[in-house]
Amino acid sequence: MSKLLTRLREPDGPLDDLCRLLLDDLLGRTLGEVLEPERTATMLASTLRRQLNSEQGQERLLAWWDAAVERIAVEERPLRDVVPVEIRDAIQTLAAQPY
Repeated sequence: MSKLLTRLREPDGPLDDLCRLLLDDLLGRTLGEVLEPERTATMLASTLRRQLNSEQGQERLLAWWDAAVERIAVEERPLRDVVPVEIRDAIQTLAAQPY
């Protein structure tokens, strides 16, 4: 067993090869495959609730909001120059849907 562990720990050895294969596989997956959407949404909502129920979380949210309002107040560019093309395209696609 000791020889096996020693061999696995060698630089550029089998363990490094396995890690590269696993990482390559992981990076080839979509985000939805890596993170289960329902579980991720539940965890995110729970985290946000805990954060907003804390005094520190509320202070951070208000500070973020104030900074966002200040940035918007001084922004002179039209929305088409601010919003990324992908979002504009998605909005146009959604707007074209017959609801």
